[in-house]
Amino acid sequence: MKNTALELVRENYVKVIIFSVLFLALYFLSGPKVKFGVVLVLFIALGSLSTMYYNFFHGPINFELVKLGTILLSVTYGVWPAIMAGIIASILGRVLSGRIDHRLILSILGIIIIAVIAGFFNATPENIALIGIGLVILYHLILSPLSIAMGDMPGFVALYALSNIFFNFLLFRYIAPFILPAIQP
Repeated sequence: MKNTALELVRENYVKVIIFSVLFLALYFLSGPKVKFGVVLVLFIALGSLSTMYYNFFHGPINFELVKLGTILLSVTYGVWPAIMAGIIASILGRVLSGRIDHRLILSILGIIIIAVIAGFFNATPENIALIGIGLVILYHLILSPLSIAMGDMPGFVALYALSNIFFNFLLFRYIAPFILPAIQP
């Protein structure tokens, strides 16, 4: 009998809750190195789990947390942790959702690009929305033509990009300004 990731979480929700509480306690009661590790693991987990909706819905709507985590890590901890977390979250997310396809390579390329560019910014809660939204738009400006060149339908690509830009607009406008100070060492 094959269990999906969601079934495993449902069957073990008490363990997930206990682990989450311990994880948060470790974060708030630790020094900078442990805090960095917790933030890194948290963004990888959230990024990869945020794509599990693909198990139930196969459409061009795209909402995920990989770009948010990648950009916030890059402006806070540097380019390499951001690239590492973004790539791991992208791969794990594709494995969990069973959607390993040509878009994975494109996604990794885009993650690397936005992580490198984000590393040049001195982000504050006041400007993280502009930085994040700008980088998400850049991500799609670069990858959408490549995706179409690889055979994806233009309408699918447009809806996919626009839904992701809109979702990330909400994340960077209303949530990132509160997350950024909380994750800083």
